[in-house]
Amino acid sequence: MITWILVSDASQARLYSTTGRHQPLHLEREIANPQGRAREQDLVSDQTGRIRKGGIHGVHSAMDPRTTAHQAVADQFARELVKLLQQERNSFASLVIAAPPHFLGELRALLGKEVEGCLKATVAKDLIHFEGSELRERLNASLELAEQV
Repeated sequence: MITWILVSDASQARLYSTTGRHQPLHLEREIANPQGRAREQDLVSDQTGRIRKGGIHGVHSAMDPRTTAHQAVADQFARELVKLLQQERNSFASLVIAAPPHFLGELRALLGKEVEGCLKATVAKDLIHFEGSELRERLNASLELAEQV
């Protein structure tokens, strides 16, 4: 049984595969989102948008965006990752996702029923900076849970 492990944050993701809790992790893909690390001021224009106020000639009002530019970039990256999981659905039997709490919530909200059915565990921690045996050590409990199902 192949388990895929998605370790991600808003700026990068790594997709690993393993055949068991005591088996090595194999890096399948690395996906970068450089805009996820950009400063807010580098992602937006200098001025806020303007709209006309109902019928009064020459009166305009500044509009604040409902989401920040960072949030929009994170949403787009989450959609990209979920699309990848949906396209590759037949390549894995179970799925474990490790991401910071807010980004994990975005990913879970976007998962379709088919992929969500394979989701065996989530880890609400930022583990993107760990690799190899240290990553495996931090994920062992979740991988054990994925094997039990």
